Amino acid sequence: MRTDSKQSLDGISIVGNEGRIVEWNLAMEQLTGTSRSEALGRYAWDLAARMVPAGHLQLQVRNRMKALIEEIMQTGTNPMNGPVTYRIARPDGSEVVTRQTIFLIRTPHGHLLGTLNQDMTTIERAERGLQESENRFRSLVEYALEAILLLDLRGTLLFANRAAAGLVGAPDPAVLTGRNVMEYLAPESHEAAIRDFAQVAQGHDAFLSEYTLVAGPGSRKNVESIGKVISYKGTPAILIS
Repeated sequence: MRTDSKQSLDGISIVGNEGRIVEWNLAMEQLTGTSRSEALGRYAWDLAARMVPAGHLQLQVRNRMKALIEEIMQTGTNPMNGPVTYRIARPDGSEVVTRQTIFLIRTPHGHLLGTLNQDMTTIERAERGLQESENRFRSLVEYALEAILLLDLRGTLLFANRAAAGLVGAPDPAVLTGRNVMEYLAPESHEAAIRDFAQVAQGHDAFLSEYTLVAGPGSRKNVESIGKVISYKGTPAILIS
């Protein structure tokens, strides 16, 4: 068993009938910061409680883990529905995010409980960084002095910033979402807009266009815009400024 799990990139631990750890591979050592010699022979729930990050109730974690392992060993069934993601505190004070899947190993002498542990720390950091970047970008776009719109290829407004709402006299950008941009164009600009949409649909974009907007009763504004086809939520869309 040691040989089979030694080369695994994922952390593997196996718990015996009494709840003691009988296997702890190299990847598990690297993931948790706990050596194989430290882990083998220990009760799984005691080791789990030691790895709980600061601020968590170690006793509560220990008791829950003990009850879960005993239930699996006694019933021969796994009540866990899919993998669980949680944090591990290493002895050096650092923390890692791991996704753990529990599986049952049936032997002639009883049940063994195995865990497969994947290091998700890098992925979580990347996702968090991406979300932070998206939030910063959204703030920049929403409060830009230049009007910015996002349309589908039929002209339906998917997004408008504050400056765009101000151009047509809308009190809030949200009221524009779902409306068609043609509603805000003067009749004499409809033909040009339809022609430009047709060009974009054929793959021609990033060209300047001039339109007349209807900004309210008796109010008109001439605007110059440039559009670029982008992917938005997996489908083509037009970004206009």
